[in-house]
Amino acid sequence: MFNYMTGELVELREDGIVLEVNDIGYEMLMNDRDLVNLQGRIGRIRVRTFLQVREDGMQLFGFLSGEDCRIFHILKEVSGIGPKTALGILSHMDATQLSLALAESDVKSLTGCPGVGKKTAQRMILELSGKLVREDVSVSSRPVAAEVSSAVSDAYEALIQLGFQRKDIQKITAGMDNMAEQSTEDIIKYVLTNV
Repeated sequence: MFNYMTGELVELREDGIVLEVNDIGYEMLMNDRDLVNLQGRIGRIRVRTFLQVREDGMQLFGFLSGEDCRIFHILKEVSGIGPKTALGILSHMDATQLSLALAESDVKSLTGCPGVGKKTAQRMILELSGKLVREDVSVSSRPVAAEVSSAVSDAYEALIQLGFQRKDIQKITAGMDNMAEQSTEDIIKYVLTNV
């Protein structure tokens, strides 16, 4: 129904944002990587959207990139993967990492995503291997960009395992310079020393 929305970023939440468009605040769920990228950002942003309509309500899902939105729609086609699981997969892996995991039939990496068990991972490999594998990604190479977003994601996961709340981590890391360029260890040390 909605392809994208452009508006003022009003609030950054643990699992999404509030985007004000023409004096209406739209709540939308977003993946963790996008939420990290929005930290400290103010002003107008454009968000790709998907509107889920169910008997018990409607839910907007937002994406900063068209590629993530495209992958989200492809993931939802797999039996057993709904919108929230697809969003969880995108929180854990970017497009390149997901393409590599599918190309390598890496069940272990896929089961590391929230809501994905062994059978779902195998089904993803079977159903998505031709749809999602990107020609610009070779199986033997792991791009630096994938490692950077993975470092942030890994740091968040480790800190949550230590008992931190995602919103608290976001508040603390908002003051961190060049977080995307930091290693997992550096991000964890920063949070632990700035609690």
